[in-house]
Amino acid sequence: LVRFGTLETRLSRAVHVTSEEENKSVGISLENGDTEIDTQIIDALIEPLLHLLKNAVVHGIEREDTRRLIGKPEKGLIRIRVDSGADGITLTIADDGRGISTAKLKEKAVKNQLITPEAAEKMDDEAAHYLMFERGLTTADTLNLNAGRGIGMSIVKESVEKCGGQLNISSEPQVGTTFTIRMPLTIPKGDAAVPRTPEKAAELPK
Repeated sequence: LVRFGTLETRLSRAVHVTSEEENKSVGISLENGDTEIDTQIIDALIEPLLHLLKNAVVHGIEREDTRRLIGKPEKGLIRIRVDSGADGITLTIADDGRGISTAKLKEKAVKNQLITPEAAEKMDDEAAHYLMFERGLTTADTLNLNAGRGIGMSIVKESVEKCGGQLNISSEPQVGTTFTIRMPLTIPKGDAAVPRTPEKAAELPK
């Protein structure tokens, strides 16, 4: 077992670097860092967690001037909390950004022929949130190292589920988005291999 807080420096650095690249001001807060977690769970979670943090900076948190105009603190905040109980581990990653644009997700999903226009019209917001996990779907307007390839979020979900976990989303416009990862206390035997990172997956031949 290792303290979850041992990851704080690495997680903070990822947020800081991405914030600088995106010209945004974002802080990070880690709660319950003394919680001890199985090392295999830590190994399996680190890459999905780093990607969710990067995603929050790129897609969630607004720029300082925008936040100021709508009455938010200029500096965005991403909160990470870990809880451990008899039934497993719960990890929440919550940002105070713009929330998920379900309209944009539906539009991109229809454009990519992942769903029909009729299905998009009937789909409620909660179901639409999960479109972001579809391979090839991205709402980024430009392609760079941080976003636009449309593979990152699908890899996150696959990584969590490979280890017997679940990933859920809740989002409110202009309030923020929360990702909740529920993992077993230990990874089932045979699932211990750490999933490929989005970066490595992108390099594989089609």
